[in-house]
Amino acid sequence: MKNFTLIILAAALSTICSIAYAQCPTGNITLGSQTDINNFIATYPDCTEITGNLRIGGESFAEQSDISDISQLTYIKTILGDLRISYNSNNLSILSGLSQLTYVGGSVYISHNHILTNLSGLGKLKTVGGDMKISGNSLLAHLGLKELITVGADMNISENPVLEDLSGFNKLTSIGGRLTIEGNAVLSNVNDLYQLTSISGSLSVTNNTALTDLQGFRQLTHLSGDFNIALNNNLTELGDLKPMMSPSSTLRVAYNNKLSDCVVQTICGHLSNGGPVEVIGNGAGCSNVAELEDACVSTLPVRLTDFRAKVVDKSVLLTWSTETESNNEGFEIQRSKDAIDWKTVGWVKGEGNSATLQNYSFTDEQPILGKSYYRLVQIDMNGRTEYSETRIVTYYGGTISIYPNPANDFLQLSVIDELPIDEVIVYDTSGREMLREVPSSYNLNVSKLPSGTYMISITIEGDTIHKRLLIQ
Repeated sequence: MKNFTLIILAAALSTICSIAYAQCPTGNITLGSQTDINNFIATYPDCTEITGNLRIGGESFAEQSDISDISQLTYIKTILGDLRISYNSNNLSILSGLSQLTYVGGSVYISHNHILTNLSGLGKLKTVGGDMKISGNSLLAHLGLKELITVGADMNISENPVLEDLSGFNKLTSIGGRLTIEGNAVLSNVNDLYQLTSISGSLSVTNNTALTDLQGFRQLTHLSGDFNIALNNNLTELGDLKPMMSPSSTLRVAYNNKLSDCVVQTICGHLSNGGPVEVIGNGAGCSNVAELEDACVSTLPVRLTDFRAKVVDKSVLLTWSTETESNNEGFEIQRSKDAIDWKTVGWVKGEGNSATLQNYSFTDEQPILGKSYYRLVQIDMNGRTEYSETRIVTYYGGTISIYPNPANDFLQLSVIDELPIDEVIVYDTSGREMLREVPSSYNLNVSKLPSGTYMISITIEGDTIHKRLLIQ
């Protein structure tokens, strides 16, 4: 009996030691060399949450790190402080070891990593609570932050000489401070920012010599600070910029040599509100404030209001109105699966000239399954076009069914094209959650549910469908 007790005690002590061995250290962590990385992994192999800051790399240009491999940091999911990956000279090319990281409560700084080519190792990162700065990375060509939704403070993407695009930012919806895009020599577009709707600070896009347009900001509706577009030598198009600026904010469009058309809602609206404006050194048509004021007055022939899109039975109904029209040929209706590639699905003739309210509608009889985007392209008699805001609808008409209903032991979920189910939740009539499951198949065990009426919520590709369920 005594030997048995000793064995149990030894096992308990071993378990306690093992837990202590595997937990994360408290406070800030600095991994300044490959030896530091290796020792950390050996000591804390299952570390998942870092309560302070995490630094990976050197302190300065004079103190570069020799880190080449962080692939064993794969258990880290949360950093409550800052994440800094900087001054890694000629060895660190990928960040695959951080592939499980989803949340950083502080700021993220990725700078001066000389052979880092992409950030896809941070592909699961969803939230940054503070600033995000990506700068001075000599070989960084692609980003790959495909799950990032929110940056809580300033965002800065600057001085990355081979950065070609902003791929991976296609889920980013809000920035809590300023957005600065500066000095990226081969950056040609900002298209992957198409989901961005809110910037709670200033927007500055400067000295990106290959940048040709700003179409990626077409969903942006909220801009709290200044607007600065300057020294982009190949910029020819501002796209569909429409956020209204505060009258106290400064608008600056300067030294974009090829930019001759500055007539967009943001600029014309700020001019009409009497806000401070600097327009200088751009192409003809946008070379000074007087020239721009004349252009704003003579354009924007249609004042569009109340554009809506909704699912009706097995179709999508679009409705919109105009307050005034001048030389309006009509409206092209465009649809997209990803808000990048657009297809024309219809045409509605305009009223031409009107000073009274005109109402329009269009029905898409063959909508896309799942989420889709709609916009209007207003076309003048002379061929000039203006884009509306984008509307989003989700359509699953007839694509999901449940049977048998009423059910007893098991419920079969039938999904067209065998789309994967993210989650299933069953609620009773009082709204209380009775069952939650991420099903591995299309069968759901409901045998433990009492007889009665329920609401079942089925989430597919981020969208939720509700159906009534009876249990016998």
